[in-house]
Amino acid sequence: MSAKTTIAAGARRWRPRDAGLTFKLTVPFAAVFLALAVLMATLLIAASRRQMVESLRLRSGILVQPLSVALSDPIVTRDRQRVQELLDEARKADPDVAYATVVDVQGVVLASTEQGQAGKTLSQDFDRAALAASALAQRDVPGRSGLFETVVPVSYAVLGKVGVLRVGVSTAGVDAATRRVALQAAIAAVVALALGATICAVATRRLVRPVRVAAERLRELASGAADLTRRLDVRSGDEFGRLAESFNLFMDGLASIIGNVRLTAGHVTGASQQLSGATSQLASGTQQQAASLEETAASLEQITAT
Repeated sequence: MSAKTTIAAGARRWRPRDAGLTFKLTVPFAAVFLALAVLMATLLIAASRRQMVESLRLRSGILVQPLSVALSDPIVTRDRQRVQELLDEARKADPDVAYATVVDVQGVVLASTEQGQAGKTLSQDFDRAALAASALAQRDVPGRSGLFETVVPVSYAVLGKVGVLRVGVSTAGVDAATRRVALQAAIAAVVALALGATICAVATRRLVRPVRVAAERLRELASGAADLTRRLDVRSGDEFGRLAESFNLFMDGLASIIGNVRLTAGHVTGASQQLSGATSQLASGTQQQAASLEETAASLEQITAT
């Protein structure tokens, strides 16, 4: 099997539970932070959009009131040019106005900012429903998302209701502002996430350092190359600090045991050396006694021979 194949096989066997504590603590923090940031941003953006739409509806209501008053005289006199001028001015004054239309009580369009609408008679149910308006009303335009219509009756002092003003207001500006806010929130969330993850990773590395160092010391101890005089720094009173303190106590006890073993081994070595010396002396004495016995036996043989 080639080296690349071995590396690839090792990479496939990697599991999240095999990762270090820094990874295991930082990733959940980042995930929770990101989820909370997305949730809060979504809620804030939705609330902000609702507020902006309500403000837009209020502004459109304020716009149509004086416009309906100004339109009453031109409608009564059938001055369509003046009606058209007033509608064009209103549309230019507010960029959120999509269209403005004036309809008489018979449903005939007197003027409109939309091309080709002037002179037509309303036929759609939605359009003819505006003729029944007796006060300012706002409604969504079917089939046209991001658009609502403000309807207000146009009244003349003597004649009463002489027409209806319909102003379509687009929420495209609100949607664009919402997208900008969402983009800014996303950038802020990414920056905050990166900063928070960095702080969490650094803090986690500092917290788990005693565990990592203890693991290295135990690995050295298992390999037989450990320095029994080295100790871990106890920098806190939490679980990691107590772990470092317990490891140091373990190393102190192990060093004491090894010291006692060495001392006992020294005593045994000394006793062995003394025993070896005594044995040597005993052997020498035995040899001397044997020699004396041999001499005595030789003397006895000589005496016996004479």
